[in-house]
Order: sequence, then structure tokens, then C-alpha cells
Amino acid sequence: MPGRQNNQTAIAKTKSERLFEGYLTSTGVSRYDYHPHLPGSGRRPDYRLFVGEERVLCAVAEFESPVYFESALQPRSIHLKLTEKIQHEWGQLKDSGNDPCCIVFHGIGQRSYLTKGWWIWGALLGEIKFFSDRDPHTGLVRGEPGLLFSPEGSQMVWDTGEARKGNLSAVVALELLDLGQRGFLASLPPYPQLSRLERALRNLGEECRGWGTPRDSRVKKTRVVVHRNPLTKTPLPPQAFSGPCDEHYSYFAGWPGRVERTFVGEELKRLEAEERRVRRNGLPWQG
Repeated sequence: MPGRQNNQTAIAKTKSERLFEGYLTSTGVSRYDYHPHLPGSGRRPDYRLFVGEERVLCAVAEFESPVYFESALQPRSIHLKLTEKIQHEWGQLKDSGNDPCCIVFHGIGQRSYLTKGWWIWGALLGEIKFFSDRDPHTGLVRGEPGLLFSPEGSQMVWDTGEARKGNLSAVVALELLDLGQRGFLASLPPYPQLSRLERALRNLGEECRGWGTPRDSRVKKTRVVVHRNPLTKTPLPPQAFSGPCDEHYSYFAGWPGRVERTFVGEELKRLEAEERRVRRNGLPWQG
């Protein structure tokens, strides 16, 4: 039955799976199966979502916090761990037929380096390389630098250039957005007549008084950041992962190659507009 565990033996869900289900509920996705059986396959993906008339299969993977400290000292290990995770989680999804598929990453504990966009793009499409056009006479760079991905380490392109994992629609970062903190900072009055210390004390008092109100700085919002696979044969339905704070990014090849945001939820859009207004007028918590 959608929205409920549909296999006989109870399976202990991970923290990331519970967070993902909370995200689905908060964004109005009430129809989903947990560990569904795929016809003609012995594999069971973590989730099957029903989005309109379409189905989306998801594998949910989590990273424990010790990875972050290791990754901070060994940046290349981020790439290796992501590619290993993609390869491992792909085992759930390879028999999905024509259904769109996603791998959902979530970092446990501290804010994850592993779910940031450049690392995900590099794991999907290959090691990131920047190229620039130089004037042969002056040696100066002409125009904008180009963004390309080399085949090394790619999970999506064979050496021949042919796409593999063709029904992997996206890699999705599941995270907690500091919505309350960002909204609180954007709402502070400037207090131009006060010193830096006086403003800091005033803002601390405002923050404490906001607890338990719509201005509570402690509020976090579960959201996803979708990195769409440009080589997929099964793109996501347009309404998939379209929550109020969600974002979608796509890579556009050519010269210069570029990554662009192609969707932003309405709540996040309003918050960003307010933050831009505050930046134009000067940050209220700074001197």
C-alpha cells in the first residue's frame, strides 16, 4: 500500500530514510512504497514514489559525520566516496526499466561537504576541468572560462562517450536548510545609532524573543537539491521534488559549459529576495 511499508518483514529504517519520508509528507507526496518489489527483478529499491501518473524510484544513501573530517584533509577522497556510493546504490535501480531513478544522498551530523554541487557533478560526469581561451599574442584570457568534465572518474560516460546508467535521472542532496536563521537575519532592523556591541546584544535579545514564534531562528526546513543528469534517457517528471525550498540544477554542455539553477521553490525565492534587499541596504548585524 503506498505510503506504508509493503513487505512482510519489518525493516529498520535509517535516519536518512525517516528524514526523506518526512520530506515527502511535508511536500504533499503521500503515495509511495518502501522497499517495493519490481516485476521481473529480485531487487528492491528503497522507495517508489508516485508523482502524478508516473513512478520515480529512489535509493537513499547516508554518510556518517567522520567522513567530513577525513574529506576536509583529503579532498580527492570526496570524489572517490561519492563514486563508490553511486555505484553501490545503483545496484538497487539497474532493473528499473523505463522508470526515472534518483540516488538521494544525506550527510549525518555536521553540514556535509559531500552533498555540495561540484562534488556531485564531478562524480556524475567526471573530474571537473576549467578551460580558457587565450590570446596567442598577449597571453591574456579572452571571454568566460569554460566548464567541462573529463572522462576520468565518471559514473555516467564510458570511454567511448556513450552514456551508461542511462535511467539515472538525478542525484539528489537531502538536507536541512537553516530557514529560520536566514529569515531572522534578513528581518533585523539596522539600528544605525548603536555600536557593534550594542547591536549584537540587541540582536541576541530579538533572537531569544523570537523563539516559538514565526521568527524563530532555530527552525530548519527539510529540502532537496536536485542535480539533474544531462545524459539520462528518463528525465524526472516536472512536478517531482518541487517543494517550497527545493532547488534544481542542470548542466549545459557546449562552450562555455555551465551549471544553472533551473528551479527554485517559492518560499526560498522569497527569502533570497529579502536577503538581496538586505545586502543592498547593508547588513544590519555588521558595523
